[in-house]
Amino acid sequence: MHTRGKRVVGGTEDMADAPLGARRISGALRAADQTSSAQIAGPTSETAFVLSGGAARGAIQVGMLRVLVERGIVPDLVVGTSVGSFNGAWLAAHPSVEGVERLERVWSGVRFEDIFSGGPMGVVLHLARRRPSLYGDQGMRRFLERTTRLGDFHGSNFEDLVVPFLVVATNLTRCRLEVFSKGPLLPALLASAAIPAVFPPVTIGDEQYCDGGLLDNVGLRVAIARGAQHIYVLDASSDVIAAQPATTLESVVNRSLQVMAAFQLRSALELYAHRRHVIGMRDDAGEAPLGADFRATAELIKAGRSAAQRALAAPEREPERSIDRQRAARCGMWPRAAALWQSAARVPLASRPGRFIRWALGYQPQDGVPGGPHALETFSPAHW
Repeated sequence: MHTRGKRVVGGTEDMADAPLGARRISGALRAADQTSSAQIAGPTSETAFVLSGGAARGAIQVGMLRVLVERGIVPDLVVGTSVGSFNGAWLAAHPSVEGVERLERVWSGVRFEDIFSGGPMGVVLHLARRRPSLYGDQGMRRFLERTTRLGDFHGSNFEDLVVPFLVVATNLTRCRLEVFSKGPLLPALLASAAIPAVFPPVTIGDEQYCDGGLLDNVGLRVAIARGAQHIYVLDASSDVIAAQPATTLESVVNRSLQVMAAFQLRSALELYAHRRHVIGMRDDAGEAPLGADFRATAELIKAGRSAAQRALAAPEREPERSIDRQRAARCGMWPRAAALWQSAARVPLASRPGRFIRWALGYQPQDGVPGGPHALETFSPAHW
């Protein structure tokens, strides 16, 4: 991969100096960011697969991947978050039907004890000793080491994979989202899947990392920043209405994570989907099993195949050009005009009201996402 001009920090690359796919998403909302095309020059990708988090529901993505590769649809870029980073690493190493078949066999053999080691007594001891999580990461680490060895990419670096691969994680030390794109693969996978309070944070260099789904469960904007034009979103979350109230600690945590993931996906699609050719794949046929329940793997894989077939059979929608919602804030427009400016983004460009609004506000179409041709929107808790 292109590496000129990168400043490497703890296994990630600084987003201010790096190519598109290797940039670190900083922790401040820089409304006046005027990143030029020269600053963000780097390798672009035509087709990207974006794999979300979802714990045990990640088995759905295996069925989706099977349908895609069987139809000859292979990515130029893979972006993974949490369990999606594990599935994405397999695909990036083996972008073929045979590779997905091997991944399916791995999933078919996964048990709860393989990931969540220690059992109930271990949880009690962790609580008594005031550990940072309910479970240790020994089980997760052994599982990743064993399965990557089966996949013939154990000990590999990002640069060794067949398809460019990006892993989304949350930097607890600096309070921001970060993207891993080079160096050892295993620490990045561990960091991206370290669910807060369930698994301990992963220390890389002098900084702590946890599950990327905490800030961005679907790395859609990361793929867009890399220049992807055709994006397949393999979503393992579910926003099906709960059949009954959550009454246990496990069900409350699981439902909360599902709600958070569903909201993040809807927000990402609202912001970015109309600017690129995005095909979303999700199974909402029934209530999602608990995030740590691996007993439904076969059913989830089958559901993933059905979801992918439905998504690919749906009529395609061409992306439309959109206005920059932040430009009003940059120009110091009064609140009412700024609100009207943001509302204009939801009016179809070709419609009569859309043309009038854009004419009245002096709109000039620009390609890409807010902030420039491929700049990323960035958020910080200080601005919430």
